[in-house]
Amino acid sequence: MRYFLKFFFLLILFSCAEKNDGLQRITDAHYLQNNELFNNSPCFSPSAFIDGEGFVIRNEQEYLELADSLRTEIYNCECDTATLMEIDFDEYTLLGILTGYGGCYDIVKNISLDEGNKTVIYKIDFEQITNDCPEYYIFYINLNLALIPKIPESYEVEFRVTRDE
Repeated sequence: MRYFLKFFFLLILFSCAEKNDGLQRITDAHYLQNNELFNNSPCFSPSAFIDGEGFVIRNEQEYLELADSLRTEIYNCECDTATLMEIDFDEYTLLGILTGYGGCYDIVKNISLDEGNKTVIYKIDFEQITNDCPEYYIFYINLNLALIPKIPESYEVEFRVTRDE
């Protein structure tokens, strides 16, 4: 009976233990607002960025290319000289993915590191907050920007976007 109780206790202990899937949450990620990256300039627009695959910016040259892809022409503004916020790419990596969502959703963002597979996973969940959404409601376009500690060039970034229906 004593062995049975030990076995039963161990069985309960291991079945209740949290599963470790090898992911480490990146807790010092800084989620940027679009206007923060754009330096509050009207010369940049998230809707100018068409690629829905997401982007990883690791150096200044990639950052300048991103700025050019986000740049728009605004009447009576000097958009040729507009710049994005300064980022030290020796210290940080910039992640972003364009999404659209309605006002009836909360956005939950999470960035994890899988060192075994040399992967960073940027997960964005759109959670419906009410079933009483009007048929026509405001639709938002967002770049879902995140500044994280510098990741090695050998690491891949995987974007996962889910939506409650």
